Amino acid sequence: MANTTNYNWVKPTVGGDSGTWGSELNTDLDSIDTDLKAVSDVADAALPLAGGTMTGEISIDVASYRTVTMSGQSGAVTIDLSQGVGFILTFSGTPTFTFSNTPVVRAFTTFWMKMTNAGSVIPAWPASVHWTNGTTPTWSNSGVDIVEFVSFNSGGVWHGRALVTGATS
Repeated sequence: MANTTNYNWVKPTVGGDSGTWGSELNTDLDSIDTDLKAVSDVADAALPLAGGTMTGEISIDVASYRTVTMSGQSGAVTIDLSQGVGFILTFSGTPTFTFSNTPVVRAFTTFWMKMTNAGSVIPAWPASVHWTNGTTPTWSNSGVDIVEFVSFNSGGVWHGRALVTGATS
């Protein structure tokens, strides 16, 4: 008996193994063995199991993100990015925000906040927050403000911008 070149599959001996197809089966096995090895070589070279760099566009059809509801916030308020990427906040007093647990395995991070009546308490933001046009937005006294924060350096600097101000819900 002989074996295939790449995957060492056992081939029957032509005319010597009872109940086998002999040379036809051996030819088929050799062909499958060669084709599978060629596909495997291309796949292994395309993206290594560890390390390497993937480039190009990544498309995500459906994504689901955890949302955290934080009611009655006042004083020191921590936005813990290990808990989610969407934060729904209501206030009982003036909040002073800090952002924690920014993922360090990726430089780009983003999260959103939905704040109700933030203008009535005037939140204080971390020094790492840089607002669009250098000015903190004016928050709604009675309404909803939606804010986006983006960091390209694992939270060293957060670029903040108001997406919606004064919405009714």
